[in-house]
Amino acid sequence: MKRAALSVLCGVTFPFCYAIVTGPLSTFVEDSRIQFLLNIPIAWPRLLYFYFAVPFIGDSLVVNETAFLLYIIGCDVFLYTLLTYCTSLAFPFTRVAIKEDSPPPPDVL
Repeated sequence: MKRAALSVLCGVTFPFCYAIVTGPLSTFVEDSRIQFLLNIPIAWPRLLYFYFAVPFIGDSLVVNETAFLLYIIGCDVFLYTLLTYCTSLAFPFTRVAIKEDSPPPPDVL
């Protein structure tokens, strides 16, 4: 339960903090390719939407901006929650106690 709660917390916190940091920084960058690369960690659902949905929808790219924003936020939270959960599975919270065997008794002749 702790692992899931921590994963959801990190899944919300990482995209939020990343957007807060890179938002103001991207205004100082003049190269459009670097701005595009700065947006990929949080705007990757937009790329999926335009790649898969636009050919079927037609001219209307985004019909409802609020739903589109919720789609991006939901995908980001899901991705970073999943990544955090899988990482926390690799590194468990509890440490396994290492039992050191006592040395054998000395041989008495």
